[in-house]
Amino acid sequence: MLISILILTLITLVVLGFSGIFKFLIFSKSKSVKSFDFIYGIIFLTTISLISNLFIPLKKISFITCLVGLFFFVLFFFNKKNNINIIKILFLNIFILFICYGNELVYDSGLYHLQTIKYNYEYKTIFGLSNLEPRLGMNSSFHSLISIFNFPIFGYNVIYFFNIVIYSFFINLVIDKSFREEKTAYYTLSFSLVFIFLYSYLHPWKNGTILNNIGSPEVDTIAMIFFIISFVLFLAFLDSRDNKYFNLLLCCTMITLTIKLSYLSVSLFIIYAFLISKKIKIFSKLNFFLLFSFLLWLIKNITLTGCLLFPIKQTCYNFIWALGPNNVENYN
Repeated sequence: MLISILILTLITLVVLGFSGIFKFLIFSKSKSVKSFDFIYGIIFLTTISLISNLFIPLKKISFITCLVGLFFFVLFFFNKKNNINIIKILFLNIFILFICYGNELVYDSGLYHLQTIKYNYEYKTIFGLSNLEPRLGMNSSFHSLISIFNFPIFGYNVIYFFNIVIYSFFINLVIDKSFREEKTAYYTLSFSLVFIFLYSYLHPWKNGTILNNIGSPEVDTIAMIFFIISFVLFLAFLDSRDNKYFNLLLCCTMITLTIKLSYLSVSLFIIYAFLISKKIKIFSKLNFFLLFSFLLWLIKNITLTGCLLFPIKQTCYNFIWALGPNNVENYN
């Protein structure tokens, strides 16, 4: 238990450390790290994993990434730039850890998720990797991100704890008082959380099909969580027309879309928000960063499969390393 808490604390502090770095680099006049800002840490770490893995195995940056994240968390903490109640997050980590105790590895994680993470960790991005197994071409940004943390601490691999931290940040959004001013968004978020736990409680199989995934390096429920957060941020922006919610929505949309392509509809939030607002800047450091991150994700898609958006056949090309449009069609 103590080792599990140590691992959860490590992940939490590293994510918040990179959240602070991101806000400092992109929003130079920004203040402290707040509850929603963990999204910035996730998108920053994801981008680091994508660009690094094009050239080197992610095991080469694991230690330095954790060290940098911890250093900047401590720096921002002592400079009073962290506005998140860390103790509360850690208690949420422990609470969710108790919930998922005894969860088994989900089928897809054993089938190809762990293999994908292993390839990211031990090798740079491999041309045509999907020829070995088409599922290895399912390029989820979440797998790229957690591949940085594919190392053991006292015999416990860190990747199995990462989604616990995501759930803790998610629950903390409801607990945090600062967001309650956006009533429609806050009530929607609260209802979503209540539904997840009520569904899990009533489900006859252990903790239900949602919470049973905690502890596995899967992408289905993680994409769901970020989709819910995207929708909540969209509602908050509609109510307030505050650009801070639009910036978070941009990042969360990018995360959701690149975690699981079937959530493509999340992009409608951005399109609608852009159409109704006249204060949104097209040319900004954030937009250029997200464009760069998205291009990295597309490059990795092409490298693995020969497709821009695998497994959509119409985006596939007959490169020498490619899986080939016909094979993609058969895979579907």
